[in-house]
Amino acid sequence: HSGSDQSYQAGAHAHAGAARLSQGPLPPGMFGDFGAADVFHEAINSSRARHVKVLQDHQNSLIALGDKAYRAAREFTDMDESNSTQLRMV
Repeated sequence: HSGSDQSYQAGAHAHAGAARLSQGPLPPGMFGDFGAADVFHEAINSSRARHVKVLQDHQNSLIALGDKAYRAAREFTDMDESNSTQLRMV
């Protein structure tokens, strides 16, 4: 079921990316102690939060896709085995 495995692996990568991106807050003042630095700091934090959310959404979608691919492959295999058994009985 390599298709589902690939999807699960991609979901794991998205999870790892989200976990890495969300580690620890950026310290205030790291870009300087003036208004534009504060605005930039807030923009970076907002962007990072959006990217974490997108990666988490991708993870959920990829895992759901992997589940569907696994079920489809399993159903196909079961049907193929059933058909093979029926043909042998003929």
